Amino acid sequence: MNKKETNRNTPTQIVIYVGVSFLFLLLLSSCSFDHSSDKEHIDPYIYSLLDSLAQSNVAQTTITLPDDIVQPNAVELINNGNNIIVSDFAKNQLFYLNSDGEILSVAGGSGRGPGEYELLTRLTLGNDHRIYVHDGILRRITVYEIADSEFRLLDTQSYETPDILTLYEVYITKDGTFGLYNESGGFEKPENRNLLYRLDENYSPVEQILAFPGDERYGMDVGGFWMYAPHDYTNEYQWIQDEHMFYYVNNYDALIRMYDLKTDENTVLIETNLPERPNNEYFLTAADSLFHFDSDKDYWKVLENHEFLPVISGVWADSSNIVLGIVAAPGDEAVMLLLDRVKSEWSYFKLPPGSGFATLYENAFYSIIMDEEGKHYLMKTTFQ
Repeated sequence: MNKKETNRNTPTQIVIYVGVSFLFLLLLSSCSFDHSSDKEHIDPYIYSLLDSLAQSNVAQTTITLPDDIVQPNAVELINNGNNIIVSDFAKNQLFYLNSDGEILSVAGGSGRGPGEYELLTRLTLGNDHRIYVHDGILRRITVYEIADSEFRLLDTQSYETPDILTLYEVYITKDGTFGLYNESGGFEKPENRNLLYRLDENYSPVEQILAFPGDERYGMDVGGFWMYAPHDYTNEYQWIQDEHMFYYVNNYDALIRMYDLKTDENTVLIETNLPERPNNEYFLTAADSLFHFDSDKDYWKVLENHEFLPVISGVWADSSNIVLGIVAAPGDEAVMLLLDRVKSEWSYFKLPPGSGFATLYENAFYSIIMDEEGKHYLMKTTFQ
C-alpha cells in the first residue's frame, strides 16, 4: 500500500519483517513428536488446563488444498461458506476454491502493476462482500469482487501514512472503514503501540479511536546492526474484527477486550482466569529438539531465560462463539478453547500439529494444516 517514496519501509525494516514472518511460519509448520500418553510426557500446563475442561462436541473434516498453493498465509470463507479464498505469501497470489478445494480462479502475482504484489500481507472480507488485499511494501489496498466464479479486479489504491505508523490491516464495515496500525520509531527503538483509526475513502487515518500496547521487542544483533524485533515468546496482542466489534487479547494475561466500532465503547468482555504459565523443561526440550538452540543462541536464550511462557496464540470471535488458541509446545497438537457465548460455557478441541492460519465462520472453525511432508489441508471443525 503507497504514494510517496518517503513513506516506504526501510530495507532493514523489510528484512526484519520478512525474517520474523518466516520464523513464525516455521514454528507453525512443526512436525509431531512421538510422546507417550503418560502424564510425565505431557506439557504440565496443558495437562492441568484440559483436566479442568470438558471436550467440545465437534465434527472434523479435511479438504486437500491444491499443490499450486505453496505458503498459505490467510483463509476466508465466502458465498455462504460454499467457497474458500486462500492467499499465498510465497507466490503473492489469491486462490478462489470450491468446497472440494478445486481452483476456480487465481489472481495476483509478484510485481508492481495493478493487482500485483511485492508483499501480500493481509486479506480481509468487507461487509460489502468484496475482498481487500494489503501489500505491506507497496503500501496499497487492492480490491476484488467475485463474479461468475472468478476474481474481478476493481481497484488498486495507494495510501499515505505518517512515517511512524505501519498499517497492519483494514476493516470495511457498515459503520465505516477502519485501520489498525503499529506506531514506532522503527526497529531501532523498542517502544511501540497499536492504534485503531477511522480511515477516509483513500485509506488514510483521520481519527484515532483506540490505543493498546504493541509487541514487546528484544534487542538483537542482525547483520552487525542492533535492532529490536518482536519475539514469539514475549508479550504481544492478537486481535480480530467481526462486524462492528473489534476484539483484542494479550497472550500472557488472556483478558478478552472488546471495542465497539459503532458506539466507541471499550470494555473487558471476559476474564478467562487462565493461570500463568511457568516455563518448564518439557517446553524447552520440545523446542530444542525441533529447532536446535545452538543454531541461534541469541534468539533462543530469550525463551530459556523467561520465567513464564505465553498462553494465547490467537483469538477468533463472532456473535455466537469465541475461540482462543493455546500456545503449544513445538511439535504438539494445537489446543483450542471454545466459548459458547449463549451458554457461557468453555470447552476445548484439538487440531493436528502444524495448524496455522484460521478463520471462524458460521459455527465452524477453519484452519490450515501442514503435514510432515509439507502438504497443506484445510480442516473444518464444526461445533455441534
